[in-house]
Amino acid sequence: MAVYNYAELLETIQTLPIRHALVTGPQRSGTTIAARILADDLEWQYVDEDDYGHQSLAKFLLTVGRYEHAVAQGPAMSYICHLLPNDIAIVFMYRKIEDIVASENRVHWRNHGIEYAKYPREYYMPTIAETKYHYWRSFQIDYIQYGFELDYESLSGHSLFLPKDKRQRFQLRQWQAN
Repeated sequence: MAVYNYAELLETIQTLPIRHALVTGPQRSGTTIAARILADDLEWQYVDEDDYGHQSLAKFLLTVGRYEHAVAQGPAMSYICHLLPNDIAIVFMYRKIEDIVASENRVHWRNHGIEYAKYPREYYMPTIAETKYHYWRSFQIDYIQYGFELDYESLSGHSLFLPKDKRQRFQLRQWQAN
């Protein structure tokens, strides 16, 4: 599978017969900022995972269904994204494992066990991020009509993206920098 840069993804999404997009992947991989950027550039509604309860397909579909077009953020949905209808594009964030782990450590993210429990053991890898990538590439992508991997680094040129040197005191969300 090819990893898209942001400009390629935006151009492709604009040509698809879809109503919504879900930006998912490992926690700390950039799902929030990618979803905000994509929603802004498409002029679609942004939906945060807190708006629909993180991992409920029914609540997700009800929430995004309120809008003609929406981009939802949801790393907790990565294990079930292949079950969504075909009119929803799935954008799976790709970021270097070491950068994800560094971000997890920086914000003291400790939900690894909760996330591992969502996946079949045969897909387990040394980190939950690697497990999610392995499950996505080995199983899920075959069941998704409009599935894309987006390179996190390709977001860096966008005006909404905060450069790394400005992220010293991040909390769980990029826009919550102190």
